[in-house]
Amino acid sequence: MTQIKWQQAFETGISQVDEQHKKLVEMINRLDASLHHGVGNVTEQVGKVLISLVDYTKYHFDTEEKIMKEIGFEFYQQHFTMHEELRHQIVSILKRLKEGETVGVYEMLSFLSEWLVSHILEEDRKIGKAYAQVHLQTEKAQ
Repeated sequence: MTQIKWQQAFETGISQVDEQHKKLVEMINRLDASLHHGVGNVTEQVGKVLISLVDYTKYHFDTEEKIMKEIGFEFYQQHFTMHEELRHQIVSILKRLKEGETVGVYEMLSFLSEWLVSHILEEDRKIGKAYAQVHLQTEKAQ
């Protein structure tokens, strides 16, 4: 797999969200690099990165969900459900790793990369558009 390169197309226009997306991209790229360099126990490395991904993803999703509520985002529930599904998938992978089950790390990495990129481009940018509209309306009202 190749590293994800941050592109302007990923930007939502919400600086806090964009910075968090960059951090998630960095974490996935770090996992990719550690797998390709094969340093140490790969299962242990994957577990550590997944744990930090779970923690950071929770923080990031909480941020997005707060913003969506603040702006009255009409697709909040649908977006929240997508977040929940990813949380459950990552936790399931962690559980399997803890139990000593073999996990296809390259498939997992590919899934995480593709999910993040498509989620940003197809879903999170919608939040950015709604956010911009709310702030534009607020400015006009003042």
